[in-house]
Amino acid sequence: MNHPTLQLTQQHYISEGRDRVCYLHPEDENRCIKITKTGCDRILKRINREIRYFEKYQRKGRYYPFLSAYYGPVETSMGEGHMFEIVRSYDGSVARTLQSYWCEKRELLDEAGEAELRDEISTKVMEIYQLCCANKIPLSDLNGENLLMVYENETDYSLKLIDGFGNAHFIKVMDWFQKTSSYKLTKQFNKMFDCLIGRPLVAR
Repeated sequence: MNHPTLQLTQQHYISEGRDRVCYLHPEDENRCIKITKTGCDRILKRINREIRYFEKYQRKGRYYPFLSAYYGPVETSMGEGHMFEIVRSYDGSVARTLQSYWCEKRELLDEAGEAELRDEISTKVMEIYQLCCANKIPLSDLNGENLLMVYENETDYSLKLIDGFGNAHFIKVMDWFQKTSSYKLTKQFNKMFDCLIGRPLVAR
């Protein structure tokens, strides 16, 4: 059965990253549609790899609450897109990125306050790092823009990954062995956290 093409306009525009443009689903406020920018085959290859991992988890009945939900491909007036959950906090507001939170908050703090903020963020990132390790979740593009802050109430939040999944290696050793997966994830999280905060996440 063919579904009608969804009509997207600039009214549906949410944001864009390096590789994709994100639009609000015109018929479902809890979904967004990500459309790959025209150009590099490498980008398309990475995104298709990411989608394959989402589909694999769905086939195996795996649901990870720390990963954004994927709802499948869709034809739009802007080209083929993929539907994802819009990540929201308890009050319905769209979740913000960890990167923007850190950059905004640190500007308002003295040295002691910034140290406390580092510790707070370290605790939250450590939680999602441990979840990724425990479930052998392969990552290909981990950064502060791909981590969203989901508030359960006014003060408590957890992090959710929205992009950059998949194992780029031809031989998928990371998918098979816990030790290899944890080693690779430790390197990725340490690199991301050092770029974001200025120190590694996990002591080695």
